[in-house]
Amino acid sequence: GVTITEPARRMPWGLVELWIEDPDGVPIAVIEVPDDHPLRRRG
Repeated sequence: GVTITEPARRMPWGLVELWIEDPDGVPIAVIEVPDDHPLRRRG
């Protein structure tokens, strides 16, 4: 299993981030780009 080190939350720059740590201690960011974020409008 993994350990959640930072719960999911919307960051000041607008992305939703969740941080986990794998069994070897490697940090991993899981990031969601919300529908209203400027990155969604790139084309």
